[in-house]
Amino acid sequence: PEPTSSPEPVATPTPTPSSEPTSSPEPSVTPEPLLPIPNVPIIVGMDFGLTPAAVFAQHVRGKWLILHELVAQDMGIVRFAELFRIELAQRFPGMNAHVYGDPAGDYRAQTDERTPFQILRSAGIKAFPAGNNDVSLRLEAVSTALSRLIDGQSGFLMDSRCVNLLKGFR
Repeated sequence: PEPTSSPEPVATPTPTPSSEPTSSPEPSVTPEPLLPIPNVPIIVGMDFGLTPAAVFAQHVRGKWLILHELVAQDMGIVRFAELFRIELAQRFPGMNAHVYGDPAGDYRAQTDERTPFQILRSAGIKAFPAGNNDVSLRLEAVSTALSRLIDGQSGFLMDSRCVNLLKGFR
């Protein structure tokens, strides 16, 4: 979702290109921390399971800013929901967030009567299933953003502290 009003221009750090050769584009990683742009919603992508994860981003004038990641090990959705709620409030206080999760999270586990989305809602997190779970469509969307130049910078800038996400690109 695009912001309803255009944000004020904000200088973003100059990214450092990856030195490793690759057959597909890699994200540009900023040497300085990326800070959230005020009045632009935080878009969160979430995955469930016992290694739940969330990626916090903003989409500004066609450019994706990957601000933060939250990854847990051996943790169910009940505990992760609480951890996520605290992380969102501390890192992005007062900001509007749109939370989307793996559509598989709309199904109940054999060990629980509630779905991950129901558990998130009971923790006060309005989360919705992503519209599509087609892997090729998702990979193409990321590849397009990685290949795009906007105002002389990559269309996909990632904070260097997103180490788990960065590993996934290598």
